[in-house]
Order: sequence, then structure tokens, then C-alpha cells
Amino acid sequence: MGSMRARFAVVALALALLVGTTAIALGDPPVKGAKYKGALTTNSSVTVSFKVSKNGKMVTRFVPKPTFPNACGSGGPPPKYVSTPAKIKHGKFKAKVYTVTTDGTKVLAGTATGVFRKHRTAKGVLKPSSALPPACVKKFAYTAKA
Repeated sequence: MGSMRARFAVVALALALLVGTTAIALGDPPVKGAKYKGALTTNSSVTVSFKVSKNGKMVTRFVPKPTFPNACGSGGPPPKYVSTPAKIKHGKFKAKVYTVTTDGTKVLAGTATGVFRKHRTAKGVLKPSSALPPACVKKFAYTAKA
């Protein structure tokens, strides 16, 4: 009888851990139609903004300002940025962000990932394009609020 209780306890613990891990891996639903604004957690002079579609299924217009961060820096006037619409799945998204050159060509600046959280917040990471020298490619965390 005692062995049956022990097995039940082990199974119950395993299920609790599985459910707990799943809850951590998933984000919360975004605020439908909201504009999120925030900044890098290590450099508040770089801001981010993005919009959630009215149905809450897409992130659009992800824009870093004044520039998409990298570990080597950049010069000149701030470029114009555009992003691909990104599907929101389980409270998460991943968007590609492009620099638009003066002739209208789009060049990949990097990717923006995000997870929606409680209290109208989101957090994520910006990662510069791997086309940069390896020493310049570093992840930059951000937080944002609707």
C-alpha cells in the first residue's frame, strides 16, 4: 500500500512540474490594438515601440530608436526602420527588423523577439544581424508597456 502512495506522489509531482514548466514557457495574451513602448534594460537611450493588431494575433511596426543596437556602435544619421508583421503564438512573437536605405532597399538590421506578460507589459530581446562582424553581435534585452 505504501508503495502505491509513493508512486502516486511521484506522478503527482511530475505532473505539477510539467504544468509549472508549461506556464513559465508561455506568455500572456497581449493587449489587443495597443501600442507598446519601452527601452533597453541596459541602455535607456535606445527605445522600442510596436503595435499589436486589433485582433491580438500580430505584432506590427516594431521600431528601435535611434538605431538598432549592436556591440560595435554606428555613426551617421539614424536610419529608417521597418519590420515584418510577426504572428503572436502562445503570447510570443519574433519579427525581422530592416533598415531602409536611401534608394528604398531593405537590409536586415536584426530580429526582435518578445513575450507578453501581466500588467500590460512585454519583455524581449533584440539581436543584430549576423552579417555584422561576430564581435558586434550581442543580444540586448528590452521591456515595454502598453
